[in-house]
Amino acid sequence: MSPDQYLRKWNLEAPTKLCETQTSHIYKVRFEGKPAVLKMLTPLGSKSEANAGHALKYFGGHGAVRLLADDEGAYLLEFLPGRRLKDLVLSGRDDEATEIAGLVIKRLQDPSRVRLGGFSPKLTPLRENFRALFSLAKNPTSDAVFKRGAEVAERLLATETDVAVLHGDIHHTNIIESEDRGWVALDPSGLIGERTYDVANLFFNPDDLPDLVESRKRVQAVCERLSAQLGFDSKRVLDFAFAYGCLSSAWCLEDGLSPERRLRITYLIDQLR
Repeated sequence: MSPDQYLRKWNLEAPTKLCETQTSHIYKVRFEGKPAVLKMLTPLGSKSEANAGHALKYFGGHGAVRLLADDEGAYLLEFLPGRRLKDLVLSGRDDEATEIAGLVIKRLQDPSRVRLGGFSPKLTPLRENFRALFSLAKNPTSDAVFKRGAEVAERLLATETDVAVLHGDIHHTNIIESEDRGWVALDPSGLIGERTYDVANLFFNPDDLPDLVESRKRVQAVCERLSAQLGFDSKRVLDFAFAYGCLSSAWCLEDGLSPERRLRITYLIDQLR
């Protein structure tokens, strides 16, 4: 993919390729004399990250990276060169990292923002987000954990409260430190649903540190810290984490990947519910 069309469209300069993933090709560029990030979406990214622009417009830089321009094929974002939240975990500061993630979620979910303009109809309702789990649970050959997960998800969705625009994919590499605004979130999925859902993915991350995350003690510590910090009911936190673990395992199966690691943590969460 070439950035030429966006260099012209948004008057960008000095493109330098930073990385390439299944969902995007990312360049550092200059925009209005300042560094910025051009994120060009692949066909897969155009589907999986279609809501990111709507969510970033809603957040308006409040707890999230600032969106400078966008269209259906790309996002132009402010450039944030700081460390990732995962760096704190790697330095032995997992509890502090959890606390920071909670602060970022709190800023993203600031209730005063709901009164400012309402929700975009293009964001994804939480029920639709659980579609893969509900589908898998109907298969008579599926593991019983998926049926239990679907039942828990149905109960949670039927009793949703405190609905907000959700980031939808909060984890330790999607939170970065900004020099002038502190820690902010990147790459939202753009969902609408109960605020509690946004803490669920933190139980499973950093996903390449199994010795840390596959721990009953760690699951309990994350639950207690985030519940107290955000005013969430700890039972619903664990229920959402369990349902999300089943959902993310269903996504793994859809993609032809093993859900074994995700399921190990999901079973730990289930034991504490």
